[in-house]
Amino acid sequence: MSLTEPNAAIGLATEFQDAVTEQSSEKVIEYPVLFVSHGAPSLFQETDQPAHKFMVKVRECLEIVGMPSEVVIISAHWENEHFTVTMSDRLTTVHDFAGFPPHLYEFQYPAKGSMPLSEHVLDCLNEFGLGGAVDPLRGLDHGAWVPLSVMLPDANVPVVQLSLQAGLDPGKHYQLGRALQSLQKAGVFVICSGGLTHNLGRIAIGRQSVDKFAQAFSDWANDTLKLEKEEMRQRRLQSFHTAPGGVESHPRSEHFMPLIAAAGTGIRGRRVHDSFFAGSISMAAFAFGGDPCFEELLPTV
Repeated sequence: MSLTEPNAAIGLATEFQDAVTEQSSEKVIEYPVLFVSHGAPSLFQETDQPAHKFMVKVRECLEIVGMPSEVVIISAHWENEHFTVTMSDRLTTVHDFAGFPPHLYEFQYPAKGSMPLSEHVLDCLNEFGLGGAVDPLRGLDHGAWVPLSVMLPDANVPVVQLSLQAGLDPGKHYQLGRALQSLQKAGVFVICSGGLTHNLGRIAIGRQSVDKFAQAFSDWANDTLKLEKEEMRQRRLQSFHTAPGGVESHPRSEHFMPLIAAAGTGIRGRRVHDSFFAGSISMAAFAFGGDPCFEELLPTV
């Protein structure tokens, strides 16, 4: 049953509303830590793309369960010496790309920031010995505003963006997951935005067949995230370049770091979306934990 079908959405809304109401009176909603492949800057308007439809489905799930009051998002397009958070009441829309149609540079996602949430993120980073910094001028890059503009199109939920750490050490980003889990338990919706595969040199616009290296790496990642033992998941993820198709899928590793951070929560990942774009770009999404209702609202694929 798909949430894109009106009757299905109504049925699920009826089925879960009582449980959600009872749950919300007892504790905060625990959202999954969600890894999404954000694709090109144009994805937010490409309504026929399966990945766009998945993000719409996430929005419908949030409308059923209850909209988050705060969002923290990690994007593959921001690296800093230290893990760094935005610190502003209003976040600008950063157009950090070139060669796209002019109207994309005019798009604005007028997100609200939250200084208290920024402080909360810093506290979590410090709690786990990671340290942190603030950037009062940084806005949201397309790795953040593309998924947000589809999942939360009204831009009425306060957002804080969190950077990657320069050097892209998989171990450090896995440790970051513990801080993300702390935010998750506090009711913050955490989104990790990157790409399951990201080799721009192998893109073939319009091609339907999938490159063998991209399919092999996608299968390996899904199998890894399902493993029972966390130490096995961690070991495999931190050596992802040795996986089938690993080097070709990630000539540079920044788009894989958000997935490693999500997996660092210590929770097994469920693949909740699986599609490819332009022959080599996996647009897969994974959910980590969250209240039980999300297992039905965002089923494993």
